[in-house]
Amino acid sequence: MRCPNCGYERQPVDDDFVPEGECPHCGIVYAKHLQASLKKAELSSSSGDFSDHSHGNKSKAGRTVSFMALVFALCCLAYYFTPFHKETSDGLEKDTTSLSESHQVELYVVSWCPYCRQAVNFFQSRRIPFTAYDIEKDHDAAGRKNQLDSGRGVPFAVINGQKIHGYSEELYRRALDGK
Repeated sequence: MRCPNCGYERQPVDDDFVPEGECPHCGIVYAKHLQASLKKAELSSSSGDFSDHSHGNKSKAGRTVSFMALVFALCCLAYYFTPFHKETSDGLEKDTTSLSESHQVELYVVSWCPYCRQAVNFFQSRRIPFTAYDIEKDHDAAGRKNQLDSGRGVPFAVINGQKIHGYSEELYRRALDGK
């Protein structure tokens, strides 16, 4: 079949890569091109210009799925690379977006841990003041954590004096409520 748009003669090997009815060279879909050409011919009987065609090798649905996958991947990358704590001039890492100073919260975390990120997000989203220590970057904080808890797991939280291993919203709430 010869493409009405670019004149490319379809080869048998093209069937492996491009669906029948679509030009492997310019990407128009023959059926759409012919329908559009017929409609245009009916509307404009004087010129006979048949230039209306659909571009691209992907259908609109395929492009939409590709776009959504790209957006999802970018959101995942943005979430992964977003820092979850701020470095202060004294070298300690703290959250400074608090509304209340009524709770004393210390978090011992590492930057690559998804549960640590969830723990930090828990306190940030509720505007509860906390101090986060990255024990891979701050050796003094790593020493304090080892004195408080001999285990190697993170996140490790000390909320109003209560020690909590791992990420648990329920345990965090209980410690904040004083239970």
